[in-house]
Amino acid sequence: MESFQSRGMSDPLLESKKPPLEAAEEASSELEEILCDTTLSWWLRFRKAIGIELKYLFRLAGPAIIVYVLNNVISMSTQIFCGHLGNLELAASSLGNNGIQLLAYGLMLGMGSAVETLCGQAYGAHKYGMLGVYMQRSTVLLMATGLPLMLVYLLSKQLLLLLGESQRVASAAALFVYGLIPQIFAYAANFPIQKFLQAQSIVNPSAYISAGALVLHIFLTWLALFVFGWGLLGAALVLSFSWWFIVVAQFVYIVNSERCKATWSGFSSMAFTGLWDFFKLSAASAVMLCLETWYFQVLVLIAGLLPDPEVALDSLAVCGTIVGWTLMVSVGFNAAVSFFDEDLTISFDCHFRPALLSYQSSRLPDRGSFDDKWFHWFIDSKGTPCQALASSVACYDPNTSCFVSLEASSVKVYFHCSRGWWLS
Repeated sequence: MESFQSRGMSDPLLESKKPPLEAAEEASSELEEILCDTTLSWWLRFRKAIGIELKYLFRLAGPAIIVYVLNNVISMSTQIFCGHLGNLELAASSLGNNGIQLLAYGLMLGMGSAVETLCGQAYGAHKYGMLGVYMQRSTVLLMATGLPLMLVYLLSKQLLLLLGESQRVASAAALFVYGLIPQIFAYAANFPIQKFLQAQSIVNPSAYISAGALVLHIFLTWLALFVFGWGLLGAALVLSFSWWFIVVAQFVYIVNSERCKATWSGFSSMAFTGLWDFFKLSAASAVMLCLETWYFQVLVLIAGLLPDPEVALDSLAVCGTIVGWTLMVSVGFNAAVSFFDEDLTISFDCHFRPALLSYQSSRLPDRGSFDDKWFHWFIDSKGTPCQALASSVACYDPNTSCFVSLEASSVKVYFHCSRGWWLS
């Protein structure tokens, strides 16, 4: 069968031109040559080895990181636009996005990770037809999971008031959350599709689609807020629309691309079989990632209980942007795992572990990460007073470096352990 890498786009901008297996063998040879060169000092050998590992790692994970970061920026841009409407709107979008929406995001992404592992194994075993079945089965399961989540969204105002949030902020946040209900089901379709493509090392199209969706989203959000004056509900509906745009565009690519001919053969009734077993696997896959995202959700809910909830939530919106980027970068590394079948898992981890440690060290934000250039993006002259927000943001600054490091570590451990769970 013709290689997937030789079909489709002839000169991809983001994807590696070498198959993952060939890249792994090349990196191993280079590492062995350097580590066995006793004419070099141990420090020089260590530096060169880390350089090779980082190059190899980013070659695999880089495109997926771009996709996850672009998708995160879509949500971030909505909060920025809402911040220019006023204090309350920024606080409401922060509480809605980080306090309610993260519930669905963590659950859907975690459950969707089962598709990545199963599709990766099926692709490595040359059972190409099963990739489409796994994707459809996961989509059916996640759509069903979205129904109880929709109930949580509909009752968000009552739940926020029950948790002690102020009436003013809870009402505004609930209005924003109502517009995010379609986004739940966009998540349910997007993550299986995304994992289906990643298992085949097809990431370039998703990156292009996400970039186009971001441009479209910014324009439509500006139109909805500042031309039509639709407020928080309009901003949330545009956000939901943008996610559905990504879903539809990726599905159109799958149906029409020559690169997916072997793995997509149309809709199958097999998608409705074995759902209970698939649910148990997906739930096990979701547990650790849900904990990873939900603890930040709890932090946001607690911030809404402070004496000045609007300033607290506004500052968390700014800091959460940076934290969100680091999480997306860490999650993006998981895509590299799906490029290998189970026989390569241990070999891959030998490259992954030291390279990620070096990556974490290089990505720790410095003392000035949260300066005024960040929070000025989120407010205008009528928004939260700069001094109040700056002081609040500064409270998070000294602890952020440790947080980012632990964030990357925990996500790495989650994906490594979850893959081991499936292989055991």
